[in-house]
Amino acid sequence: MLPFGAVRQWQANDNWTHFTRDEQYTVMTLWSLFHSPLMMGGHLPKNDEFTLALLTNDEVIAVNQKSTNGRQLWRKDDLIVWVADVPSSTDKFVGLFNAKDIILPTTNPTTAPGARRGRGPNIAREGPPSEVDVSLKDLDFSGAAKVRDLWKKQEIGAFTTNFSQMIPYHGAGLYRMSAQ
Repeated sequence: MLPFGAVRQWQANDNWTHFTRDEQYTVMTLWSLFHSPLMMGGHLPKNDEFTLALLTNDEVIAVNQKSTNGRQLWRKDDLIVWVADVPSSTDKFVGLFNAKDIILPTTNPTTAPGARRGRGPNIAREGPPSEVDVSLKDLDFSGAAKVRDLWKKQEIGAFTTNFSQMIPYHGAGLYRMSAQ
């Protein structure tokens, strides 16, 4: 289930998702590349514009509905690259993820400033972005590739040997890459 928007309707207060916007992009990107069912867990009439845009991006939904062979390409220091094939094409869908955590130094995870509520380590809600860099050769491109950002719905340019982007803390980017 996609835990976005107003997810705890039995509560009068604090009923909104505790995921940051970047974490919501991460969930939607991974679910799309992995062909997970896109079932909304929140109360649809209470959605904000961000949640609605997240759930209705036709280019991202196409990754979930039409891609094949979605898989993790590699994971290094909690920076992760996923790839999926575009049917009847040499194009690739590529997901870049920043899964790094910052552990806050406190013994009470429910009261630390900026901490998540609940059990487990005290993980910061905000942190620095990280550059995720992948070789075009690892993505089966023998030459340059042009790249489209599917979340922003815009072309971002051509890359010759590597593709890299700054990915927000706990965030993700989703791209379509085509041989040039």
